[in-house]
Amino acid sequence: MRLDRFTVSATVSTDKLPITTGEFSRCIYRGLQPRSVRPRSRANHMPLHSSSRLIVVLLLGLLATPAVGQQAKRPRLRGTTATAGVLGQDDPQGTGFLLPNGWRLTPAGEQVPLTDLPLNITTSPDGRYAFVATSGYRDHELTVVNLETREKVASEKVPQSWFGLSYDAAEGRLWWSGGGSGLVHAYTWLNGALKPGTPLEPKFELAAAAAADVKPPVRFSTGSCFDAKTRSLYCLTMFSRGGDASFAWGDASKEKSAGGAISKFSLALPDERASAPCGQRPYDVVLARNGMLYVSDWADRRVLVVDPTTLRTVARVTVGDHPNQLALHPTDGRLFVACASSNGVWVIDTAAGVVHETIYTELFPRSPEGCTPDALCLSPDGETLFVANADNNCIAVIDIKAPRRSQVKGYIPTGWYPTSVAVTPDGGRLLVGVGKGNQTLPNKPDQKVIDEARAKPAQEGGYHAIPFPYIGTTLSGALSIVEIPDDSGLSAYTDQVYRNCPFSDEIVSQVQSERKTAIPARVGDPSPIEHVIYIIKENRTYDQVFSDIPRGRRDPSLLMFGEEITPNHHKLANEFVLLDNLYCVGHVSADG
Repeated sequence: MRLDRFTVSATVSTDKLPITTGEFSRCIYRGLQPRSVRPRSRANHMPLHSSSRLIVVLLLGLLATPAVGQQAKRPRLRGTTATAGVLGQDDPQGTGFLLPNGWRLTPAGEQVPLTDLPLNITTSPDGRYAFVATSGYRDHELTVVNLETREKVASEKVPQSWFGLSYDAAEGRLWWSGGGSGLVHAYTWLNGALKPGTPLEPKFELAAAAAADVKPPVRFSTGSCFDAKTRSLYCLTMFSRGGDASFAWGDASKEKSAGGAISKFSLALPDERASAPCGQRPYDVVLARNGMLYVSDWADRRVLVVDPTTLRTVARVTVGDHPNQLALHPTDGRLFVACASSNGVWVIDTAAGVVHETIYTELFPRSPEGCTPDALCLSPDGETLFVANADNNCIAVIDIKAPRRSQVKGYIPTGWYPTSVAVTPDGGRLLVGVGKGNQTLPNKPDQKVIDEARAKPAQEGGYHAIPFPYIGTTLSGALSIVEIPDDSGLSAYTDQVYRNCPFSDEIVSQVQSERKTAIPARVGDPSPIEHVIYIIKENRTYDQVFSDIPRGRRDPSLLMFGEEITPNHHKLANEFVLLDNLYCVGHVSADG
């Protein structure tokens, strides 16, 4: 199991320079640029003794933040502390699976195993089948699940893919965005058989200067939508001057970004293709009742309004950070925009072209940013909005019957990091794509592999190379099939979500400490810390480096870089603080 440490070196002087924990963590999280807002702590703190130099752990919070603006009402807050349990094991009392970050998993419904990171789900009109697209580290698959038998009945794999998934129910055709391939994968679903077709390749007409920078390897296919009336498919593409890696590592810098494009394919006339520039990093696209296309711009805090005939961007609407999935109300003009880094959903009145409501989905009013609403859908009757809070492992259930007066009714527990959500056409079942599965798995090889490696001749320096499984291979996904609960059932689910959560509002303002500490226990208290040097030890776990120190909680069999290799690390740990029992979820470099 990978349990990373984030370490901070702090110089302490006798001349106190007050700094709040909220400011401390915010400076680091925001690139050392404090903001003039009320304190929001993103740190969990350890009691430390004052000295001339300290080592401090910073754990970036994964919860939500209040913000200004019109806000939906929340349900009554319930239990705030997760039941104690054994890390990485199911509790005998049935209280769920305990994650390294202190959260507990008790997913609702029935679980269908998938590969990791299911980014999109759509269903057949009769509600019998779900089409689920996964785009994680493991196989990228388009999987067909029979919702009655809970069985996978068909699947197709591709080398690369991403979020876009469109379905032409009349002709049984599906299109799935090809991510870094720059293509759009095509399939047919007829008579219970899923068959691949010829991929679509967008045609771009770019200025000569741009064409020199933008070549096929740097095209990244994202969202799509199908217009049944005109038999047209609209697809989005991101461009980069830095190659595929800039997309994989989340590099949204304007130096590497070459903008985005929207393409139109006429299915009636296959040779007719058109494209036009569209934002910086276009993510999702929908066709509204007013005849206009709406595109979420991942990197620019905007939703773009695009004319479907000319593909020209005619308006821009400012929303929250990282706008991603879009959902249109089935009867009125509301457009719902999930904003992953702003803890909420922005609601656009498409008739007026303005935001008229913001719905915050975090569990606690005073919690920091990080509930990460990354997917959403509406019930067929348009009365309920479902939002995936990825970092809270739950679905927010929101009453949207009255425009501008939406109310959060409660929450449904999910597996680890929900990344997609859909409702069956009859409105009876909720389909949740679970990004990281329903438990953690160790990446420690079994004893037979270790013994075989040690039996081989030692390498130079006397070391034996032991093959550890790559952490990405330990992650899995799932499709959760959940009967949509009545009010009583939702209340019980909501109670469970709060029991699964280790956070409470109280720890934002005051942290209980048994000993005197250099980190302020309350926001605003003075601190002897004068300067902070932030040191990240990437891609290494505690046991890989420090499990040769006897006094720590450890597993020596995982040691890879002991004191002979890392003498400076060991000297710091032995002289100041070991930090042997602090955890965060950082699977691989791309997670940050």
